[in-house]
Amino acid sequence: MIFIFGDKYMFCDKTSDGFTVIELLVMIAVIAVIGSIAITNVSGYGSKGKDAAIKSNIGEIAINGSIYFENNGTYNPPGSGTFCNDPVTAAIFDSIVATTKQCNTSATQWRVCARLNLPATGTARAWCADSTGGKKEINNSQCNGSSAPCP
Repeated sequence: MIFIFGDKYMFCDKTSDGFTVIELLVMIAVIAVIGSIAITNVSGYGSKGKDAAIKSNIGEIAINGSIYFENNGTYNPPGSGTFCNDPVTAAIFDSIVATTKQCNTSATQWRVCARLNLPATGTARAWCADSTGGKKEINNSQCNGSSAPCP
């Protein structure tokens, strides 16, 4: 192959077109490093999304609690079940995907909590909402059979 630059000639003895083995190995190494960085950054988003769904569903239960109390005057109306057994509340509660979840009522208050997927610290965490309007993250051990406001 001959290249012409002005009145000078340049010869190239390269007989094959393509990449050398070294160039291919360097490209594969660069792609592997970029891929490992991307996977590391994306791996926690699934659990964060599940936690957001848990918090959203419990928020919907809180809204339903206000409506339920306004319609019935209590969370345990005689002869018609409890707030936790209400079809709307039960449907939302059943859609919560968590290893531990509780819905507890008394005549004057209720509390719902569910375990979160990503612990903020070394202890398992749960999201709690109650009839006072409180919503907060608590220790999973505090997600028990009480209808008292979230600790």
